[in-house]
Amino acid sequence: MPYQMNWMDEDKTILCHTYQSPVTADEVHAAVDTNYAIQNAVNHAVYVISDLRHSKLPLMTLSALASHLESKTPPNQHVVVVLGADAFMKILIGIGKSIAPRTTRNVELLDTMEAALSVIARYKADAAPH
Repeated sequence: MPYQMNWMDEDKTILCHTYQSPVTADEVHAAVDTNYAIQNAVNHAVYVISDLRHSKLPLMTLSALASHLESKTPPNQHVVVVLGADAFMKILIGIGKSIAPRTTRNVELLDTMEAALSVIARYKADAAPH
C-alpha cells in the first residue's frame, strides 16, 4: 500500500498519513476518503499530519483533489500539517485558499515531524478552555 494511516496518540487526536512513491491518483483519493472516515469516527478535534517527504503525488491528483477535499472536509479537522510539500504543491495550496477555503483554512507547510508536533501543540493550546 502506498500510504499508511495511524493515530499518533492514545487520545486519537493526531492522525498521521504517510505516502510512499509511487502513488496513483486513485490511491490518493482512497487515502483521503479513509482519512475522513477515521476523523468522522471520533467526536473531538483532529489534527492531521500529511507526510509527503518520501513521495511525489501525481500532478493531476493535486488539481482534481481540491473539490473532493472541499466537499468532504470533516468539521472536527482543526489543522492539516503538510510535510515535504514541493514548490508546485505550495502554489496549489495558495490557489486553494480561494477555491477550497474550508479545506485550506488551517494548512501549515513544514519540513520536520518535530515542527509539525510543535504547531499542533500550539493549536491544541489555543483551542483549550481558558
